Amino acid sequence: LLKAGAHAVKLEGGVRMAEAVAACVRADIPVMGHVGLTPQSVHRMGGFKVQRDADELLADAQAVEDAGAFSMVVE
Repeated sequence: LLKAGAHAVKLEGGVRMAEAVAACVRADIPVMGHVGLTPQSVHRMGGFKVQRDADELLADAQAVEDAGAFSMVVE
C-alpha cells in the first residue's frame, strides 16, 4: 500500500490488534489506530452499537499507543 502512495494504514481494534500494530511499526509501516465503534468489525459486534465501557476504551487506546501507532481515531 505504501508503494502505491498510501502514507499509512489504519487498523481497527485495540488490545486484540496491538501485536499487529506493533508488527507493522517494526516493519516501518506507519499505523493509525481506530478504537471504540469500529465499522469494519460491525458484524463481529452484532451490529452498530454504542460503546460505553470507558475502561475498555481507554485500555484499547493505551494498547494501540503502546504498540506504536502515530495517531488514533476514537469513535
